[in-house]
Amino acid sequence: MRFHKKRNNYVEIDLEKKIVKVAIIGNPNVGKSVLFNKITRGKAWVGNWPGVTVEKKVGKIKFNNVVIEITDLPGVYSLTANSIDELIARRFILEEKPDIVIQVVNATNLERNMYLTLQLLEMDTKLIIALNMMDLAEKEGIKINVEGLEKELHTPIIPTIAIKNVGVRELIRRTIEYSEESTPSMKFKVRYDPEIEKAIEMIIEELSKLGVERKLGLNYRWVAVRLLEDDHEVTRILKENGFENIVEKALEVRRELKEKLKTDVEFMIIENRYQNILELSQKYVERSIRREKLTNLIDRILTHPLIGFTVFIVVVYSMFLLSFNVGAPISELVSEALSTYLYPVLRYGIQNEFFSSLLADGVLKGVGIILTFIPILFFLFLEISFLEDVGYLPRVAFLFDRYTSKFGLSGRAVLPLLVGFGCNVPAILSTRVLGSDKERKLSIAIIPFMSCGARLPIYILFTSIFFKGIEIPIILSIYLVGVTVALMTAILFSKTIFHETQPSYIIEMPPYLLPSIQNMLSKSWTYIKSFLIRAGSIIVGISVLIWVLSITGPEGYLGIESLTDPEKISNSWLATFSKTLEPLFKHFGWDWRVIASLMLGFIAKEVIISSMAVIYSVGEENLMIELSNYFNPLSAYSLMIFTLLYTPCMATVATIRSEVGLKYAFMIIVYELMIAYLTASSLIVLAGVIHHGF
Repeated sequence: MRFHKKRNNYVEIDLEKKIVKVAIIGNPNVGKSVLFNKITRGKAWVGNWPGVTVEKKVGKIKFNNVVIEITDLPGVYSLTANSIDELIARRFILEEKPDIVIQVVNATNLERNMYLTLQLLEMDTKLIIALNMMDLAEKEGIKINVEGLEKELHTPIIPTIAIKNVGVRELIRRTIEYSEESTPSMKFKVRYDPEIEKAIEMIIEELSKLGVERKLGLNYRWVAVRLLEDDHEVTRILKENGFENIVEKALEVRRELKEKLKTDVEFMIIENRYQNILELSQKYVERSIRREKLTNLIDRILTHPLIGFTVFIVVVYSMFLLSFNVGAPISELVSEALSTYLYPVLRYGIQNEFFSSLLADGVLKGVGIILTFIPILFFLFLEISFLEDVGYLPRVAFLFDRYTSKFGLSGRAVLPLLVGFGCNVPAILSTRVLGSDKERKLSIAIIPFMSCGARLPIYILFTSIFFKGIEIPIILSIYLVGVTVALMTAILFSKTIFHETQPSYIIEMPPYLLPSIQNMLSKSWTYIKSFLIRAGSIIVGISVLIWVLSITGPEGYLGIESLTDPEKISNSWLATFSKTLEPLFKHFGWDWRVIASLMLGFIAKEVIISSMAVIYSVGEENLMIELSNYFNPLSAYSLMIFTLLYTPCMATVATIRSEVGLKYAFMIIVYELMIAYLTASSLIVLAGVIHHGF
């Protein structure tokens, strides 16, 4: 290793094939993602943490012949391991042992961020603090004695303004330098109550006798404190490695300490930490009283029960208006280009009819669905990224939390659910802004009940035939059924599948920021790329499978004409499966043609109408006459309800699978089919009871 003195007084390290493993951590809304994107220059790969659906982002950069591998840990307020995000973050630090942990701290709210700082220092991590949003702190009249705080904590503190790329290069340099420096263990110690300190020393003595630090690589003091806080994860690790006696001893010490203090030990430890934070703040942070003004005024407006709700409706309406007014025409152009130019080339430009239809009617149809989604998805994600970066989403969470908490959700879930009324795919992808794995899965389970725009043409068609004059009330009733089923499902799943206690949800109001266009584009592209990679192949595969089921049957290959010939498609596997299911839907008044149309609706809900036109052997212009002869108001309404509640389109299913895994996706599909069948059946039974009653 060679050190070169530079004119700017930085030490440049020239290392051959040196890799520095870095973890970046911080509270939500501190600019962690922005800083990660700046460091990695937007070049990162996205996956999931093992065994869970929480997103994992990793990036690599080369700086002065040093490779930095940086992992973006979930946004957390503490490392108590009460939630899946906290557990992931803590396990990574303990098990992967990164060379450096960078904590991104909001300079405008240092006290709130330092709870995590103290926990990281107690874990004996090699910590660097990126003191972010320094420009906002200055505007708010906050002065931080960085040098004094750095000396007190014995850890480097680098002031940054991530959104403007200020201090990022210095942070990278200091990270490389600090990774090579030897640092004394437990540089800063949190000062606890004397009785707690005695208890810590007693447990440390037991731990040192058996060499726990040497065998497990865990700091004695940190383990002792965690045992006093009754940390189940640490208890599990010790028991699995044969240290049950220490766990029992710690439990006894904890019991005795509780009797002495006459209060809960964990509460006392938390209180002591905050006392340490208060002392540090009083020494190193100066605040001006002049900053009640604009931020507080805007907060009072946005979180007001009536005004805030009105603003939220306007914001969401504007989102849909922009996304669909700008994105939908682009989607139509893409669809038109594929059908007008590419489809004829594939369908008629290749002599082999089977192969040409496979490409045109199978593969291209799946690819077309993917590509037509992209423009709308992009604009929706751009808007969600804007609302997140500007600081509006936490205000939404605060506004709705009192209501959504009754259903096992936080206020942040409101936005993805409302996006679901436009399109379920971006709604499911946008659940990544939610705080926990449980909440994401719960939201994803109920989003398909939000009636997306693709179902609306079906409602309009049937209400115009059977409910003339009352179309709007009937359609609104369908939407209401969807919302009611979604809320009932949330309650059911919260009490069964997710019956564990939901960790407390802290809503922090971050400062209002001017969003970075680069960051917004980067996040939007991450969502789009994830959809393309994870869901794209599934969508194409299902499209080809449905094509195969339509042109083949028990008698073998039926020919490509089966796609447009009602007589031939009646002999296909698709029709065969539909006829097998016919007895189950007899009380609905549906035959195999309706069932087959619903099965084809799995491609996309709007396909149901065109499928009916083909299977009923009428053009779409004569479909209304045919349906009026076949359906009655009750069977038509039950069909609309079934269309609302049954399995969503394959793009939605593929997205669910990519976000939460095959097992959970399958469970959601089965559950939704059951709910759709039971609800539609209940309507038929109820109507029969009412009819016979009168």
